[in-house]
Amino acid sequence: MAINLTLVSPSCVGDYACCPQRLVLDSRFGKTYRSNPAADFGTICHYATQGLLGVAPEKEPSAEVKANAKTLRGFASKSDEEFWACITKCAMAARDALPVPPAPLTWVSEHKAYDKSILPTRVGRKGEISGFGGDVDLLLSDRSELWDLKFVGEVPNMVKTVYLWQLGSYHIVSKVPKTGILFVTRNGDWTGKLQIDWSTKEYAAMADTIRNFLKFIDLANFEHYAYPLEGEHCKYCEHKSRCALKLLPKIEGKMQFALPEADLSWIVKEEIPSVI
Repeated sequence: MAINLTLVSPSCVGDYACCPQRLVLDSRFGKTYRSNPAADFGTICHYATQGLLGVAPEKEPSAEVKANAKTLRGFASKSDEEFWACITKCAMAARDALPVPPAPLTWVSEHKAYDKSILPTRVGRKGEISGFGGDVDLLLSDRSELWDLKFVGEVPNMVKTVYLWQLGSYHIVSKVPKTGILFVTRNGDWTGKLQIDWSTKEYAAMADTIRNFLKFIDLANFEHYAYPLEGEHCKYCEHKSRCALKLLPKIEGKMQFALPEADLSWIVKEEIPSVI
């Protein structure tokens, strides 16, 4: 069975690193793309942030995306004016949390970063052969750092594997030494930053690990070596009914006999001298 390499992008390669078998099952049975109001809300906030920075893409979010974003829990009851005020607040929070480029540097939005030598037969969603990579939200014009924007319910308190692998993937395909994620809560009240310097010894080794995993995915017999691993990524997996780890029987046990009353008479008690 051929592995669907189109599924492997910087934003989800960490999910497959957590459980290689998931890529096999996604390839065999398909992956469902559901209407996601949270993702559409983020799309609008991305565009608004890039607009405040003066680098908005030519194509703005569609009317369908805007309508779906308004169905997000907590926003459905808001007026249009309140909704767009929240979008503006989120965009301003993102703009203010980003580093200010020193002149003459500028931000570049939606930069296409691909490496055709990695997964060279990978076909993009539009049918083109593009190799491994994706579009970068914001890149400094001197290519010293890049940022991915995420508009979330709350700023995470831990670095998920998918975040680490996404930042490592962007470093690999863009050759940018510092890659980061800026988290902004959907109410615009909180921001959080995660930035990694891939020039350090430890993270250079991590980048090599990611490269080697991408080579592993590209093996002709990858399916035969892929294995399941259980973890937080299972929460959103569509293959629970097919996964051996989810079908494991429970360990059942019971006490087979009553414990006898302990006999402690054999213990020799030392006399403790009294202190006068």
